[in-house]
Amino acid sequence: MFGFLLSAILSTVFFLIVQLKKGGAVGAVAKSVASLCFVALGACMLDGGPSRAGLFLLYGLVLGLVGDILLGVNIPDAGACDWYLFGGIGTFALEHIAVVAAVILASGFSLSRLLIACAVGAVMAGALSVTEWKILRFDFGSALVPAMGYAFILASAFVYYLLTAFASPAYAIIAVGMALFLLSDVVLSFMLFGKKDTPLMSAVNLTTYYAGQILFALSIGSALIA
Repeated sequence: MFGFLLSAILSTVFFLIVQLKKGGAVGAVAKSVASLCFVALGACMLDGGPSRAGLFLLYGLVLGLVGDILLGVNIPDAGACDWYLFGGIGTFALEHIAVVAAVILASGFSLSRLLIACAVGAVMAGALSVTEWKILRFDFGSALVPAMGYAFILASAFVYYLLTAFASPAYAIIAVGMALFLLSDVVLSFMLFGKKDTPLMSAVNLTTYYAGQILFALSIGSALIA
């Protein structure tokens, strides 16, 4: 396990250096390798004792890899109808749904917890969307509705993990991973729709994203497999 974890960390660091200095095709290859490494880490953690919950989380990591590829094909202008962007949003949304399903399978279904998470998530997503769209004047273009729906899924999942972690601390690693993922996507929205695509923003976006995915992978062994 340590070797896979080290590979995931080192490949992420290498990708960050390449992307910030060079980008292009070399950066795209380095990104794919880094994403493959967090999937491999998840598969390694699952190998210790496969479960339905662990498999769902691994499916989520694979979807994250696919989302990386889709978003890496083309960086769209916010106002353009870009199917790579929509495909990336949809794939990452499916990743989070898969991870939520994994947590539910492992911890047990709680309707009250799910309803609270959705209600709070709707408020969080609404506040963020209105702030970026109406106050900061982000140019979402045709991506406005998909972005708002994705924000709702992100926020609801985060709240659900927090509530689950309060009941069972083993799930704290997923909650922290989701917090990093959420921060990464907020920064990405500034880059794509707020025209704030700077090296610093890119570094924060990529660092928090890969850290979140690595924590998701590690959670397979810590929380989802007895």
